[in-house]
Amino acid sequence: MANDDVVHVVAGQSATISPLTNDIFGADPATPSASLQISGAVSSDLPNLQVATDQTGGKVVVTASAQAAGTYLLPYYAGFGSTASA
Repeated sequence: MANDDVVHVVAGQSATISPLTNDIFGADPATPSASLQISGAVSSDLPNLQVATDQTGGKVVVTASAQAAGTYLLPYYAGFGSTASA
């Protein structure tokens, strides 16, 4: 189950988050060595908020310009083994 994450980014700065850290995964008998992964790029269509996804490392870097003050929701999908994304 993918859980919400909260991060505070100072305008003009970047923050790196690991959104999978608080997510709960199950078991996949079809893929015993499976691990939880970000199953797609996290993105933003806002010009003042840049987002870069490291799917292999499970990290997301959020960079806010000086004009990007505010609260934003950045959805992501987590996958585990052969299961569908959540």
